[in-house]
Amino acid sequence: MVEGRPRRASPAASVLVVDDEPLIRDTLAEYLGQEGFSVAARASGEEALALASRQRFDVALCDVQPPGMDGLQLLERLHRLSPETFVLLITAYATVENAVEAFQRGAHDYLMKPLLFDEVLGKVRRLLAHRALHQENQWLRRDRKSTRLNSSHIT
Repeated sequence: MVEGRPRRASPAASVLVVDDEPLIRDTLAEYLGQEGFSVAARASGEEALALASRQRFDVALCDVQPPGMDGLQLLERLHRLSPETFVLLITAYATVENAVEAFQRGAHDYLMKPLLFDEVLGKVRRLLAHRALHQENQWLRRDRKSTRLNSSHIT
């Protein structure tokens, strides 16, 4: 920190909550908002995709069975639209087969309802930490490659 200059606050991580049950959606959005996240909530996959086409999200919490399209379709479309968004699927109808398929299609984590908000918070924080490490790793690889290229041109 430069003397006399305030430290710039880092922007809040952005979270998209997709669930057709208003009580779950609104309560989860409020809870995460109180924990310092920038939260948007939508009731359907179509609404979530429309928003994600205009706004970047760090993490998306998606119900497996929202109206219109299932959560696995939403996962795939969200991943194509925003590959940097980590997706955590939420379901009341968990099976081992569904969990395996979710991970095979690109889910980063999977939670069963009823939700324990502290558990959701912990998973979101872990996903964000993993995402930060992944981004740092990519940056270091690019920097290393750039350094190698520049040093090979030195005569």
